[in-house]
Amino acid sequence: MNKVKLNDKDCILVEFEGDDIPYLAFGRAYMRVGDEDRQLSMKEIRKIILKDENEIGKWESKVSDYTIDDIDEELLKEFIEKGRKAKRINFHIQTKKKY
Repeated sequence: MNKVKLNDKDCILVEFEGDDIPYLAFGRAYMRVGDEDRQLSMKEIRKIILKDENEIGKWESKVSDYTIDDIDEELLKEFIEKGRKAKRINFHIQTKKKY
């Protein structure tokens, strides 16, 4: 623990590092620029999120390591039905199929 004095007040110096941005504190997003924390605008936050999404790729386009046999058919039917009731999907499922 490092103690420092700021404006005649005893303080604790906290240091951190990392590659994940933005950093969040008190409901606001910040980015480290040089030796200061700069609050990000909504436009900057969107840009960071879109950049990450493009670099990582969308999860739904990823190929799973699981096989069709790993799928719990009853749970699948339950989720499909919830999606239908919420009007997010418009199909029924009878059974899982291997193609």
